[in-house]
Amino acid sequence: MIAVGPAAGDEACDLSRILLVEDDALLRDVCARVLEYHGFEVQTAGDGDEGWKMLCSASYDLLISDHNMPGMTGVDLVKQLRSVGMAIPVILAAASLPDEAYTNTRLRIAARLLKPFSARELVETVRSVLQSSPLAVPQHSILAAAGGAPGPGRSALSA
Repeated sequence: MIAVGPAAGDEACDLSRILLVEDDALLRDVCARVLEYHGFEVQTAGDGDEGWKMLCSASYDLLISDHNMPGMTGVDLVKQLRSVGMAIPVILAAASLPDEAYTNTRLRIAARLLKPFSARELVETVRSVLQSSPLAVPQHSILAAAGGAPGPGRSALSA
């Protein structure tokens, strides 16, 4: 594998926070390390429920979620975040994915990654989504929509 470092002057990498939700621990670790190498800040969750809790307690620029997870699937996670008005861009990954028209139109999936994917495909997809995403919403709006607005003395990023 040829590793390519962060692109000089690539604003998509600058301080972009990514939440990676993947139930396969090895794949989750490898993807997180690849993204961190390319200049992204990555936090991880092992399933949809843990991912949802993290989305409600912190601000992220991008969600990357596996679809086929036990319990809350990736599509279930996206449905839940859209139902409370969270407009975070989402990359959905899986060996087989739901109907593209449904996921892209109704759930506003920014991109899809078909497993297995390469490190290069992952990084290029992330950069593309972050550079083109119109879904930015102020942190306080996201936390308020999810019922997790910070109170006095509590940082928006505290867990």
